[in-house]
Amino acid sequence: MRDFGSMQSPQNAFILNLGLESLHVRMPKHVENGQAVAEFLYHHPKVAYVNYSGLPTDKYYAVAQKYLPNGGCGVVSFGLKGGREAASVFMRELKLGAIETHVADARTCCLNPATSTHRQMNDEQLAEAGVPAELIRISLGLEEKEDLLADISNALDAI
Repeated sequence: MRDFGSMQSPQNAFILNLGLESLHVRMPKHVENGQAVAEFLYHHPKVAYVNYSGLPTDKYYAVAQKYLPNGGCGVVSFGLKGGREAASVFMRELKLGAIETHVADARTCCLNPATSTHRQMNDEQLAEAGVPAELIRISLGLEEKEDLLADISNALDAI
């Protein structure tokens, strides 16, 4: 284990391989949804910032244009004005997005690290770790972008 890491069970390896076999077919839809959601969030008044390399304002935009000519990915992270409380309301009101850590799943998965994976940390510790309390990470699935945008809009309206 020291040299090669942990080994997957045969069943887990089989399931992982099933997903990887179709990833090249799914990626254009993930990218399309990621771009649409990032652009929507960038212009929303309740959103403090958006991290997505497909936005011209992103610090990695030029690098992404060079190395990712077909688009980046379906993962968008953003911060909500209102901090942890706003993020909690957003997560509670989101209907299409499953609250999970997955990325590149067929369904949209969303996470607020401050209330899940990093919940043991206070706001100062989160900021120090580069994971601010208002941060939301959403991995866009294969749903129709109009449905995703409507769901995100409704969750933002509840804040």
